[in-house]
Amino acid sequence: GVKKFFEIQRQEIKSYARHIRRHIEGILFEEWASGSKDSKSMLEIEKYAQLLRTDCDDRITAFKQQIARQEQAMEKYGADITAANTEWNNIGWMRDALTNKSSKVFAAFKTAKCEYYVAATKIESYQYAISLLQELIIELGNMIEGIKAVKNEMNAILDNVVKQAGSKCQKNAVTDESIIKKYDPEKVQQIAKQYSINHDYQSSNAAEIRKRMIDGLGEEGERTFANLFSCIDVDTATDIIIDVCVKNARAAMEDTAKNDPLMRMVGVNILDKLKVELNTDEKIEAFVKQCVNYASSYVQFNPSESSKVIAGNEGKMMSMVQIALPKAESDSTKGFRNKLLEAFRENITGFNPNDDVSENFKPNQIVVVCANAGFPLRYLENMKVLKEKYDRLLAAPQKDLNRMVLTPLPSLFELESKELLESVKKPLMLAFALGIIQPQNDPTTGEKFFAIKQADEIFGDQWVKLGKNFGACLDVLSHDFKKF
Repeated sequence: GVKKFFEIQRQEIKSYARHIRRHIEGILFEEWASGSKDSKSMLEIEKYAQLLRTDCDDRITAFKQQIARQEQAMEKYGADITAANTEWNNIGWMRDALTNKSSKVFAAFKTAKCEYYVAATKIESYQYAISLLQELIIELGNMIEGIKAVKNEMNAILDNVVKQAGSKCQKNAVTDESIIKKYDPEKVQQIAKQYSINHDYQSSNAAEIRKRMIDGLGEEGERTFANLFSCIDVDTATDIIIDVCVKNARAAMEDTAKNDPLMRMVGVNILDKLKVELNTDEKIEAFVKQCVNYASSYVQFNPSESSKVIAGNEGKMMSMVQIALPKAESDSTKGFRNKLLEAFRENITGFNPNDDVSENFKPNQIVVVCANAGFPLRYLENMKVLKEKYDRLLAAPQKDLNRMVLTPLPSLFELESKELLESVKKPLMLAFALGIIQPQNDPTTGEKFFAIKQADEIFGDQWVKLGKNFGACLDVLSHDFKKF
């Protein structure tokens, strides 16, 4: 019956091992997930799981020793049973009647038989226990692999988060010139260090971070480390950690500011801070010039192109400066805000505080935007290089092919006077031949010259003076874009 019982149990031994593993992992998972002062870290969970696996190996060794002892006991009790049988067969009726030997021999036989089966039952039990422990070792190994996967991913995530956090508030960090920061990095690092060694803050952060990670398993998801690893990726976990830490750090900084206003780190109005630093008109003017210089366009303009006067181009390139300032919270800050805007007006041509200033809803930020608009691409200095390359293509051995490919595109540049001189020769000759250009006399001085006829429906056709000969007319038309 004992052998049959354990044969039946062995059929379910894998399920039993998995059930034990789930029970163990559930307890360890909850101890990690709580995030309380007494909770275990992932490293402690891994060490504990390895101790459990080692303990299983030790138990298997101990059970094998027990099996050896029970086998020795079975040999002993087997010999006692054989001796009892032999003695039972040699009892005569006279001896039994005088000494009651049969009762004594049967009692010895019964005891030996009972102990024999007890030892046999223990052997079966220990063998089953060894098989169960061997399956449990496999399950614990799988659990440890899940724990290691989560631990390694967490270490990689934390390294990434630490690098991101460490890159902030550096004393000698290389910063973007377009961003002017007004804070003391050492003071920020000092208060951050105070928070990092505060056990209550860290326990609260750990509990909230772990809870949000576990929420990814869903309500019905099994709480295992392998499942946690499969549902958490690096980006998601990084975002969770940064989001929780930023939120709690902000709350901690606000609490610190209530007790010590000089340690206020968040919610600071930039105007209040600048009001203390820029306490003279000279400092305000220098700050304004710095802001405008950093915010100015990096584009370089070609003066020779931007200075050209082209017929029909009535407008000019527009330059603008837009400023977003937070709302002043006190009368003294309002006064400083007005002085700052007045400095912008004095140092920026065309700046109008009524039209070019908007409210910034971030109190810790001032935004200055400088822009140029309404100009053709030929104004850009870099286009000069492209034009030179274009000209080289038209002068290359394959110039005919290049001209066929490139000339259908509209030109970005106005013709130079030499180019215009060559292009106007033929039209000028036709104008002479067709009578569009005719000799005229100045009625006052009597001077003779050639003039071009321009139609005017209101006042009648007008004659515009060109020059005294063909060459003079050509020179005038090659310089006067409007007439051409």
